Amino acid sequence: MKSGQTLDAYIASFPPATQTILKKIRDIALKAAPGSEGVVSYGVAAIKRGGTYVVYFGGYPKHVSVYPVYANDPVLGKAIAAYSSGKATAKFPLDKPVPYALITKIVKEKVKEHAARVEAKAAKIRKPAKKIAKKGAKKAKGTSSVKVFQDMPNLAWALLEEAKPLKSAKPKKAAKKAAKKVLKKKAAKK
Repeated sequence: MKSGQTLDAYIASFPPATQTILKKIRDIALKAAPGSEGVVSYGVAAIKRGGTYVVYFGGYPKHVSVYPVYANDPVLGKAIAAYSSGKATAKFPLDKPVPYALITKIVKEKVKEHAARVEAKAAKIRKPAKKIAKKGAKKAKGTSSVKVFQDMPNLAWALLEEAKPLKSAKPKKAAKKAAKKVLKKKAAKK
């Protein structure tokens, strides 16, 4: 597996039967995770959404795998028990029918988990960003803080995109910088 390889090239590197399965898994994952893209990461296929990875899947000589999928997961535990392999892998043998409905369920659950992680990050910046927006809205002509923050989840996404490495130890500083940038863009559009 070469670095910088595309998802299509990764899938094409397998025998035709495995390619068909991997393409179907890719299509299921992209459909279940709107706004996502297929990439190659750590030498396997991955679905990336909003800058972070939602789910990985890979092809092997005798099976295909989807991960991370934990056997003790309260939602998927019983359903994936027969396919559980190792700590966080669901392994589907190539000599048996692939349970695409289960894979769809796995990906949808991963999308929910991803959304919860994003919301948790957004919550860290929402409060300081709201204060900054109120100050900025007072300065902006004809714009109220209510208008600026009427769609809080989308604004949180915008702020997260602006303050990319929110893993910093100073989320307030990152939020302040991101909010100023967003407000500046809004003012420039008018």
